[in-house]
Amino acid sequence: MGFFRYFLALLCLLTQMALSHAEIPLPEDGKLVLRGDSAQKLPTTLNGEWNYIAGRWVQPDELASIMQPTTVRVPAETRPARAPRLQQSSGTYLLDLLVDAPLAEPAIHFQRICGAATVYLFRAGDLVTAPLARFGKLSDPRHNDMLFNQVVKLPALTAGTYHLLIQQSSLHASASALCGPVELGDAVTMEYTRALGTIKNVTVVALLLGVALGSLLLGSQNGDRAAPWLTLVCIGCALLLITVSGLLSMLLPPEANSNLDRLRIIGCYSALAWLPPALLMLFSHTLSIGLPRWLKVVNIAVPVVLNVVFVVATNRLVPYPTSLVALWGIELCASYAVVVLACRLHRDYAYLTLASSLPLLVVMPVDLYRYFEQGNIEIYTPYAIALLVAVHACIYAMRFGAAYRLAARLSAHLQEEVEIRTRELSTKNQKLEQTQIELQQANETLQQLSITDGLTGVHNRMYFEQQLAQEWRRCSRQGLPLSLLMIDADHFKQLNDSAGHQVGDACLRSVAMEIDQQFKRAGELVARYGGEEFIVLLPDTQQNKALAIAEGLRIAIERMPINHGENEYRVTISIGVSTVTPGMDQQPAQLIATADAALYEAKDAGRNRVHSIPMLGQRNPMATQQQLHL
Repeated sequence: MGFFRYFLALLCLLTQMALSHAEIPLPEDGKLVLRGDSAQKLPTTLNGEWNYIAGRWVQPDELASIMQPTTVRVPAETRPARAPRLQQSSGTYLLDLLVDAPLAEPAIHFQRICGAATVYLFRAGDLVTAPLARFGKLSDPRHNDMLFNQVVKLPALTAGTYHLLIQQSSLHASASALCGPVELGDAVTMEYTRALGTIKNVTVVALLLGVALGSLLLGSQNGDRAAPWLTLVCIGCALLLITVSGLLSMLLPPEANSNLDRLRIIGCYSALAWLPPALLMLFSHTLSIGLPRWLKVVNIAVPVVLNVVFVVATNRLVPYPTSLVALWGIELCASYAVVVLACRLHRDYAYLTLASSLPLLVVMPVDLYRYFEQGNIEIYTPYAIALLVAVHACIYAMRFGAAYRLAARLSAHLQEEVEIRTRELSTKNQKLEQTQIELQQANETLQQLSITDGLTGVHNRMYFEQQLAQEWRRCSRQGLPLSLLMIDADHFKQLNDSAGHQVGDACLRSVAMEIDQQFKRAGELVARYGGEEFIVLLPDTQQNKALAIAEGLRIAIERMPINHGENEYRVTISIGVSTVTPGMDQQPAQLIATADAALYEAKDAGRNRVHSIPMLGQRNPMATQQQLHL
């Protein structure tokens, strides 16, 4: 495995050299020259040689007493656990920053923190009172505790020497809390980069889960044996991206952190264990290449055993990735052997599958090295698998399209014969349906006309009496009050005789429209009762409230101008109000008669007013008449 590790390191180094466009200074002997102008544009990496004081947490005021600290690499590499239970390690990291230009809004970005850490940054010679950030408790770090994508905002930096001091305590296999890359740069740029990375990861996870659901539904319908394995690949890739990129910390609440790390480790290693066998089975079923029975059994048994080991091992130590690297190597070799054999046999989509899987062959070993050896959580294996999944989804779509076209061709002749025999019947059915639609529309129009007053557009008396009977029964069952407003336009006959029937009709329409706009609550009903009389039904309305509503309506009508031609008219209304809680010995006609009597009292009292008469049989015989003046 030593040779394989050096090979991965060399491959990762060559990749990073190919992607880099400028020489970036790295910390050496615990010191780094920080160029403020370049850090403002592009984050500066702090990965390199840091000073380290083992076994103690050095305070900022104790730096002068530190004589010869040890130089160590940051980030710390993950090593295999050599004891049944990992021992707690503690110490202090120190890096001297020589700033040559001001940096207005700096921040430090920790990609991954394995354990607990307390961060200080102060200018040489300054007095420090409090740390900039605390991650966990130094005295009690949880086993394999990890934090992802932590951004710590720093005070403005001017030219000079600064000390970056990090006290750490860890129970991780790396024996250090600084197990991931560290960067320093502009705070806004880092927050934007972190948010952009989160959006990108969430988008990929959502797409993978969507493809998983689609393939599962499609496979259940047409019996495709490759669909369940495609679903497993999508779910495993999404789980790997969630656990490695830190999305799991965002999905779970803060109080769940005690079990978060164990859940994350189990999820990460389970996804890594199931992805290679699932890819092998996916290639086998997609390209119709048979596998030996023993290989199929081993292909399923190995990830099951590894998952059991992972669940048990996470209580004591971190599973070392050697077994996963070996599994991925063997399974990928078998998968590519299946693809190459399919290409030699000229199977459909074999070359497309080979082309889409080549990025995975290049990216996967680099990601394994960068994550386990360098602590870098920016992995690209899920994206390579997402590309492979997208290609297989396209293959399924093309296969489905081909099957659909074949079925269409086979059924074309039968459809032609059926169409010839059913064309006449279809024409008759269309005519019948059109007639039924027209009849239904006519019935609906007739029904609407039967309950609507033709002049004013509100409901008519017949519909009102139906609704009154219905609301009477409901209020009687529930013991609710029922109020009635009887409304009459004052001096309407004189207006009709003097101005003409057209003006009278316009006045009735305006009054009806204003009344209808005042009552929109569920159950409320406005209807024309006859001539210039209107009636309003108010379920679940007490007498005092009904009087207030009536008075508001009277004022609105009184202030409402009615324009007809070049003339303006005004009308007033008189309102009779009656309220009752329906009982077994009462009838709706009594409520109407009482409201009508109250209306006549309002007219006799001078019109343009509201009167109320309680219905006979109420429990309050003293309230025989009430007049409201506001």
